[in-house]
Amino acid sequence: MEVQNGSIIDSAAAIHRPDVEGGPSAVTFISGDGLMYHLSTDRSIADPVKRVLWTFDAAREPGAGFINWWEGNVGLGFDGTLYAGNTNWNYYAINPDGSVKWKLPTGSNCWSMAAYAADGTIFWDRSIRRCGRVAPDSHEKWSKRTLGMVAASAAVGSDGTVYIGSFDSYFYALDPDTGTTKWSFKTGNHIYSSAALGAGKMAR
Repeated sequence: MEVQNGSIIDSAAAIHRPDVEGGPSAVTFISGDGLMYHLSTDRSIADPVKRVLWTFDAAREPGAGFINWWEGNVGLGFDGTLYAGNTNWNYYAINPDGSVKWKLPTGSNCWSMAAYAADGTIFWDRSIRRCGRVAPDSHEKWSKRTLGMVAASAAVGSDGTVYIGSFDSYFYALDPDTGTTKWSFKTGNHIYSSAALGAGKMAR
């Protein structure tokens, strides 16, 4: 089954869990046409048009940027909220029904996917050289500036430490409460990719 959209798809999709969220079995993806698509994965639906449960157009809630291109991956919060940044300089929280929960002006493109703390706090990055901590109600608690743009997604460790790489060639471990640098590691060039975290050393 194919569903046609209006431009390239430059990011990964989010797969919903109906047993947790209470909604239908679905997948959400974002596209260069400015739309977020929420599709049913029900195999009995043969018509591609009927498979589209809803779409959200970033142009309906515009930002300071000139285009509405979705670039980074869409993230799925614990309560089913969808989080994604747009090149129109907004970061969006979209409810499971496709309505806008909130939008946060960023002053720059947003290319990264959100990471989540156990309490639902959101860590996300923007290309204007910042990583930030945002409460589920959109209140920004802190913003960490680096010397290079940030395109990678943050990762949250089991102790809450936030890990992020920057185009300034440094990899950072940040305190989740304050955003201060716990430690940093210098590489030979800019960091574009996101970190992967292991489970840690296990006791024998």
